[in-house]
Amino acid sequence: DSIYVRNYGRVCDNALSYGDNFHYCEECNEYFYDGNGDAIHTEDGTWFCDEDCAESAGYRYVESDGWYKRDELYYCEECDEWVHTDDWDSEHECCVNCVPEEDEEDEREAV
Repeated sequence: DSIYVRNYGRVCDNALSYGDNFHYCEECNEYFYDGNGDAIHTEDGTWFCDEDCAESAGYRYVESDGWYKRDELYYCEECDEWVHTDDWDSEHECCVNCVPEEDEEDEREAV
């Protein structure tokens, strides 16, 4: 028995089980070969064949941090970037990098 793998061709079931470069796209429901650099491996371990499938499934790329579900992200209007909830300052409604300097100094003095 064999199965078609996008960007590769037909492979046997054993190749899917033991091959490091064969993955299943959770959005388009197809097996794919990730040797061409288009594959997306999210922070929660989900695989997608490309950015279109990842975005269609509700994921977004956070610059230099990886791919996350949209419900784990905030959009910072100050720096025009998506940030993970760990990097969000709810009080100022911006990312931690965009918190006004005077507020950072006040916080340091309070400690």
